[in-house]
Amino acid sequence: MGNRLILASLKKTILICVIAILLGIGIGIIIESNFPSNYQFAILYEEDIFQNNITVLFNSIKNGFISFGIYSLFFATSYGKIVGHGIVVLFRDYGMKGVVLGFFPHALIETSCCLCATILPVFCWYAVLNVFIRKSNINKWMAMIRIMAIVVVLVLLVVLLCVLAAHIEYYISEMYWMNEY
Repeated sequence: MGNRLILASLKKTILICVIAILLGIGIGIIIESNFPSNYQFAILYEEDIFQNNITVLFNSIKNGFISFGIYSLFFATSYGKIVGHGIVVLFRDYGMKGVVLGFFPHALIETSCCLCATILPVFCWYAVLNVFIRKSNINKWMAMIRIMAIVVVLVLLVVLLCVLAAHIEYYISEMYWMNEY
């Protein structure tokens, strides 16, 4: 019974977080489509990219825990808006090749990382409240241990995805832009 409750909480949390990111992407595409932009590329080192990504994501996780997951949903929507903005600007200025080769390789990994960072506090609060509010015969401490195991996996996934995203952004995306333009 406890496992099903926790997995149901995780499924609902993933769905809510994916919707928040997709909503943000839609907002970014709609808003950016109506305004011209003056976009300039900045070449960063792999360590700087990783440090920026991990700092932003762990601040999001921390603030998400403090705000009972509400900040995390706003962060996901805001991040999605930035992705939508990037897609429109790159497509407008460089065509589909610029989007596919210069943006998507690292953006897909980074978005997965953002999704994990968003899921973490939202899932924790939702699952813990679900476990303690429901009147059932599940062992509450065993349920908490299962929830903490999922949290540890998500934190490790965030760090690994951040390393991978920084690596891909530096060695694939930025090198594409340096060689292309």
